[in-house]
Amino acid sequence: MCGGPTDAVATCLRSACEILTNDASSGYQP
Repeated sequence: MCGGPTDAVATCLRSACEILTNDASSGYQP
């Protein structure tokens, strides 16, 4: 569940989520 109503927010959350998800799923890129 990564993303936000705003593109800027989505990008910020996506970056953080990518790092967190990277631990579980290596190379995760939405």
